[in-house]
Amino acid sequence: MTTIVVQFSVMAQVRNLLIGMEADLGLAHLNRVERDLYHACLDISADDGTFVSSDVRSHRLMADVAPATFHRALKRLLNAGLIERADNCAVKNYILVHR
Repeated sequence: MTTIVVQFSVMAQVRNLLIGMEADLGLAHLNRVERDLYHACLDISADDGTFVSSDVRSHRLMADVAPATFHRALKRLLNAGLIERADNCAVKNYILVHR
């Protein structure tokens, strides 16, 4: 196989692994934007799990997401109990909830 074919094959395997892990962790019910948003929150959150929504909004996974869609997805993550508003912080501060 050529190098490019091998790279695409590995990419497909990694994607399948990620989909399986998302299902195992109970994220399969989320749509693509919600999953990407959750991944962005995980990526930019501080060691204590806190993050600011504007920082997540500027993450590359959110680049093609309309503002209204972003806020709907954020609300869905809140309602699903995957994130919470951070106590004693500004309105746009959140914290990851690990079940």
